[in-house]
Amino acid sequence: MTCRCGFTWWELLVLVLITAVLTGITIPKFQDLIVRSKEANTKAGLASLRSALQVYFSEHNAYPSDNLDSLAKDGKYIPEIPITQIPGTEHKDSNAVLLQSDVTDEGGWIYYNDKADSAKWGTVIVNCTHKESMGAIAWNEL
Repeated sequence: MTCRCGFTWWELLVLVLITAVLTGITIPKFQDLIVRSKEANTKAGLASLRSALQVYFSEHNAYPSDNLDSLAKDGKYIPEIPITQIPGTEHKDSNAVLLQSDVTDEGGWIYYNDKADSAKWGTVIVNCTHKESMGAIAWNEL
């Protein structure tokens, strides 16, 4: 009686093929999860900025006149300005806050602090015109 130790060449080949197929299926799913987690991080940052602005407004009866640094000062309203992460675009991760009314598509945030424009005064949007990964809505429309 012969003792067979180990696998044959064909068994190893089948094992490698099965592993390759499973890897080919799972890697794109994980990449999609990374994209969605970055987008969720940006949306959460937007929500926390807007919430901090409402608390600031309730205490001062006005919105900050600076680039939101007063929200993060001493961590009273928000620990720090959140970072925008917009995957699938050329935008770098940024926590820059621009004070303007036009979207420049540079990433970061846009804060409208002009009292003359009462419809937009005190609002924050993402400085990006691209659509999110699901293609449903543009970032600056959130």
